Amino acid sequence: MVCQEREEVWDKALQIIDGASVTYIEFGLYEGESISYFCARNQNANSKFLGSDSFEGLPESWAGNPVRYFTTSGVLPKLNDSRVQFLKGYFDETWEKLSPLIVERSNFLFVHFDADLYSSTLFALTKMNLLKQDYLAVFDEFSRDEVRALSDYLISYGAKVEFMALQKWRGYPMVVLCKIRPLNSLSVNA
Repeated sequence: MVCQEREEVWDKALQIIDGASVTYIEFGLYEGESISYFCARNQNANSKFLGSDSFEGLPESWAGNPVRYFTTSGVLPKLNDSRVQFLKGYFDETWEKLSPLIVERSNFLFVHFDADLYSSTLFALTKMNLLKQDYLAVFDEFSRDEVRALSDYLISYGAKVEFMALQKWRGYPMVVLCKIRPLNSLSVNA
């Protein structure tokens, strides 16, 4: 399914989830626009929304953007919803706190990869692989480092991906919705 706007890709994910409980994880938040979007549209009381970000911007230059681009100067997004929890720090610093929150069962596991950088995206994919659970995934800048990280992850870990929707930018996939199935997945659904 080719979409005109990224919100159409996001809405496709919400249609799949269909109001069921979801554990939503976002790697890379900036000002929290996408986590706010999903949180507002999934009102299931058993859903939880987890976000990991340094809130200090990029740790290295990326796509012409300098170090610290996307900084909020450490200020976390303001969301008035008890289902939302932010973990401040780089992904390798927050994973030990994040992983126990993920394994608590919900109907769907949904991961939004908005890390931009190859190394950060590959780290998050590798850590999600440890859970051996199928999940829905959105990649926010798929035409750059995120596509390379997904490709290297799939080759390295034997995982499978099923693409479901995308939004193009200048003819290239930009925002992509897919289902990821780790090798030897223990999931019955995603």
